[in-house]
Amino acid sequence: MAVAGEVSLDEHETDFDKYGILIKVKFRESGQLQVLSADHQSGGERSVSTILYLVSLQDLTNCPFRVVDEINQGMDPVNERKMFQQLVRAASQENTPQCFLLTPKLLPDLLEYSDACSILNIMNGPYFEKPSQEFAYMRNVITKVNVFSFGIVMMELFTRIRQTGTFEHDGEHISLQEFVEKSFQGGVDAVLSIVDDAMDIPTATQRGKVVKVLELALSCT
Repeated sequence: MAVAGEVSLDEHETDFDKYGILIKVKFRESGQLQVLSADHQSGGERSVSTILYLVSLQDLTNCPFRVVDEINQGMDPVNERKMFQQLVRAASQENTPQCFLLTPKLLPDLLEYSDACSILNIMNGPYFEKPSQEFAYMRNVITKVNVFSFGIVMMELFTRIRQTGTFEHDGEHISLQEFVEKSFQGGVDAVLSIVDDAMDIPTATQRGKVVKVLELALSCT
């Protein structure tokens, strides 16, 4: 595909409230660069452009994590596979923030997963039984579904520890759930000590909210 794009600052002299970012793209050899909008590109083309723009910012911005919601919806299989390759490659580099891709479906036979990836299949509802520890601790992408509760996802997000089974802590092997639970036994400071250092929580109010989120996460598991 003869694709191209550019990003520029949309200036309005001294009217700074109207400043913005202009993203221009084209998807055909003979086409002209046009502003990214519903008037010029299809839904799939806008999704591809958006995710590539976000990936390009990966090394330029400092944040603890990123969340991308259903960015692959509307993409054709070729572009979805290429998008996934780019996203995994960028998010798997060292010293980059966590990246969460939320989607109701992915292409089959995606082989681009790296060791830095976790696959979380979340199933919930009044007719779904509580998942066993056997499911909650597995990471491999296999036919047998891996089930992670909302609580485990929140614990992974705030601690940056992947739930891949048990790990050694203070001379014993414990699960992520046990790790968070033990921190509460040491009080608020102990709970905050297990939070990802990349998270900026300078105020007492923010720290209190983080503790409450982890407390809620424990109650969900």
